[in-house]
Amino acid sequence: MNVLSLISTKGGVGKTTVAANLGGVLVDAGLRVLLLDLDSQPALSSYYALCASREAGSYELIAQRLTTPGQVISTTVIQHLDLIVSNDRAGNISTLLLHAADGRLRLRNLLPAFQDQLAHSCGQGSSIYALGLARFLQGDMMSACHLLFPQLENSLRHVLSDSGIDTSKLDEEMLQEDRSLSGLLSNRREQLESVFGIDLIYTIDLLFNLKGSPCLRHELAHGKLASGTCYLHSSIYACWLMYYLVCLPLQRFWSTHVAPQLERISL
Repeated sequence: MNVLSLISTKGGVGKTTVAANLGGVLVDAGLRVLLLDLDSQPALSSYYALCASREAGSYELIAQRLTTPGQVISTTVIQHLDLIVSNDRAGNISTLLLHAADGRLRLRNLLPAFQDQLAHSCGQGSSIYALGLARFLQGDMMSACHLLFPQLENSLRHVLSDSGIDTSKLDEEMLQEDRSLSGLLSNRREQLESVFGIDLIYTIDLLFNLKGSPCLRHELAHGKLASGTCYLHSSIYACWLMYYLVCLPLQRFWSTHVAPQLERISL
């Protein structure tokens, strides 16, 4: 776990803006980020919309040494970007730490409690996804297919791993390696169906894996995906399906967070 502090005794120098945007960039790069707002003017705490807000915040963390993630960590609408809100408008934390024997070291000693919360990366393909979806919406199907299709396999592994499900196997030499798409669909199908549903997993299997189907994953992996194939209905639908998978986590927040932002941008 890496800790980065943004500190200045002068107000209005951009601490909140830098912290919020740096957190977003790091999440996009595939890291889990926990923002900790210790400012008595809690601008960072309201920078990102929350989908799960906790009553406890920085005061309980520092004053009461409360480090239970479910009690002190609020969840933003951006996956893997979490926040401990500032709730010390009276500025009591500074006075408390000034007179505490461990005042200078307390926060440093408390932060390791969140190591497990930040231990796993959230995948390195987000920028590739973004570029692939942009090419898809632009009608450049050749680029879209070559960018998006390889991401499916690792994305399924990532979702399963996030749910505590092992996605690896031992090869003939007893070395651990990741399961392929076909391996996941045959050996972890029940778990995949519990997350995505039977119909969606069947569609993925039909498009990317089953023999006699378009078999897009194998065609691309073996260099046999012809340029014309990228413009067939099966490839276009597969790209749309990848877009749908990206949007799935947003569905439960659509009416409360996504739609209002889209409406605001359109005005």
